[in-house]
Amino acid sequence: MQPDNVVPTGGERPSRGRPPRTPEQIADMRAHIAGCALELFRSDGYAGVSMRRLAGSAGCTPMTLYKYFENKFEILQLIWADVFVELSMRSTPSWPSRPIRSRTRRTR
Repeated sequence: MQPDNVVPTGGERPSRGRPPRTPEQIADMRAHIAGCALELFRSDGYAGVSMRRLAGSAGCTPMTLYKYFENKFEILQLIWADVFVELSMRSTPSWPSRPIRSRTRRTR
């Protein structure tokens, strides 16, 4: 067994603490937090939800939220972005393919 203070070959020290999260894990956690925030915002309004309360709902500490988002408004912006993407995917073109000039009538 190798003692803790021995440097492995190559001169690299073993890393301590939790291994870094993968981009997929980060995206999953951001989506989870945003989903919890959406439910709370729906029930209590944006102003009625604190970061502490959101952390409790998401199953993490308030400091964990700040690892993924700068503030509550940034979470709201992510929710808005998702809503607008979904709306744009659901919408159909409201204008026919003709040029706009040919769709307008003269009133004179």
